[in-house]
Amino acid sequence: MLILVLISSLFRYSDQVHLMEKTQEPFFDVTTDSVFTGQNGGSVFLSCTVYNLNNRSVSWIRERDGYILTVDKETFISDHRFFAVDSRTGLSDTWSLGINNVNMADQGKYQCQVSAATKLQRMTELVVIQPEVSIAGGPEMHVKSGSKVQIKCIMSQTVEPPAYVTWYFNGKMLVDFTGSQISLAHSKQRSVSRLYLKQVNQADRGNYTCQPLGLPTAHVTLHVIEPVEEQRLSVTSSAAGLTEHSTIFARQFSGAMFVFLATSLVVLQAFSENTNI
Repeated sequence: MLILVLISSLFRYSDQVHLMEKTQEPFFDVTTDSVFTGQNGGSVFLSCTVYNLNNRSVSWIRERDGYILTVDKETFISDHRFFAVDSRTGLSDTWSLGINNVNMADQGKYQCQVSAATKLQRMTELVVIQPEVSIAGGPEMHVKSGSKVQIKCIMSQTVEPPAYVTWYFNGKMLVDFTGSQISLAHSKQRSVSRLYLKQVNQADRGNYTCQPLGLPTAHVTLHVIEPVEEQRLSVTSSAAGLTEHSTIFARQFSGAMFVFLATSLVVLQAFSENTNI
C-alpha cells in the first residue's frame, strides 16, 4: 500500500514538472488541502500552492461578500485579524491567509486568486468549531473537611490541545512549585487537567477557575463541610422527614374522623326519627 502511495505521488510530481516545462502559465497544486479547520478564539491558516508564479500577485477574497482581504502581503480590510504570508519551496510558492482570534462568523469559503491572463482561482473552505471546557461535578462541589479532593477540568472539541492550563483560586493564580498539584494529559478526543487538594479545610473553600491556553474558562465553587455541619444536615433532613410523615398522618387522621362523625350523625338522625314515630 505504501509503495502504491509513493508511486502515485511520484506520478503527480512528474505531471506537475511536465506541465511546468510545457507552459509558463501559473497553475495550482490541486493535491494540497482545500478544507481547513480552526477553533473559536484560536488562529488558522488557509493555504494555496502555485507553480510558475514568478512576479504575479496573489489575492485572498471572502466568498460570501466578494471582499478582497489581501493582495500579496498587503491587507485591504480594516479587520486586522487578517494577514497574508508566503513561502517558497523548490518550484512552488505557497500563499497563506492567516486569521487571528477566529470566530464562528469566519466560517465559509475563501478564494485564492492569481493575477494571470486567464483568471485563475482556487476555492478553500474554513470550518470553525467551538471548543468545550467544563469541570466535572460543577458548578458546586461539596466535600468533607480533611478529605483529598481532585478537581477535573475537561477540554474537548479542540483543533490542537492546549499547551498548558492555569488554575485560579478566588481570582489568584495557583503556582505548582512541586509539580504534584496540577497535571495535564491529552488523548485523541479530549484533554484533562487535574488540580489536587490534600486534606482540605475551610481555607480551601471558594471559587476555582480552569483557564486553558486559548480556550474558554470553567468555574466551580468548592464547599467544605465540617463533621458538625454534616450531623446538622442529617438531623435537619431527619426532622424534615418526620414533619412530612406527621403531616401525612394528620391528614389521614382528620379524614377518618370526618367519616366517623358523618356516619354517627346519620345514625343519630335515623334513631331520632324512629323514636318520634
